[in-house]
Amino acid sequence: MDIKSIKKKLPSIPDVIGREFALNSAILIPLIEIEGEYHILFEERNAKIRQGSEICFPGGKVDSNIDCTFQDSAVRETVEELGLPRDNIEILGCFNTLTSHMGVIVNTFVAELKISSIDDLKPAPNEVARVFTLPVSYFKENPPKTYKIRIEAQPSYIDADGNEIVTFPCRELGLPERYLKPWGNNNHRVVVYQTDKGVIWGMTAKVVLELINLI
Repeated sequence: MDIKSIKKKLPSIPDVIGREFALNSAILIPLIEIEGEYHILFEERNAKIRQGSEICFPGGKVDSNIDCTFQDSAVRETVEELGLPRDNIEILGCFNTLTSHMGVIVNTFVAELKISSIDDLKPAPNEVARVFTLPVSYFKENPPKTYKIRIEAQPSYIDADGNEIVTFPCRELGLPERYLKPWGNNNHRVVVYQTDKGVIWGMTAKVVLELINLI
């Protein structure tokens, strides 16, 4: 191998390093024109599913057996969750990629829903408790609050029987002694919008903030 062959192998479009170790998901950021103003559509998850009762965008885990692209995943999930025909979704483009400290990579896309109102939707009740919209102008005029949570790396944990379970064998790997105990203690910023339709926070709020900053 020489330097020229390395140059040829470099990607023309950068990707996320470690993607194969992460849970890859794709979401749609739906825009709807209501009375001459664009709104962002949100879902509230069914209380009985993972992260139940939380506010999110339509989307979900990428299924490589079905989806050819991340965009396919976002559209497929939106169709399933909102009961919306594919022809009513106009993709405006690919948006930025969000990586989570929980090992999730979120591929995002912005789309306009070609509907007259949210009454045209038929949300899947097993996944979606309700849908609602908020004007883009609301987020421009109401910046989010930010909080911090502490995150640390733990090389072991104590199970229900009181046994220490080592998940990262620092000593056997010959790493410095400091990694035998939890390390990091980093502050992670959490974005929160408190609206009259519910609290929008976490990854969903980060995506909203990024979109509003772009606009």
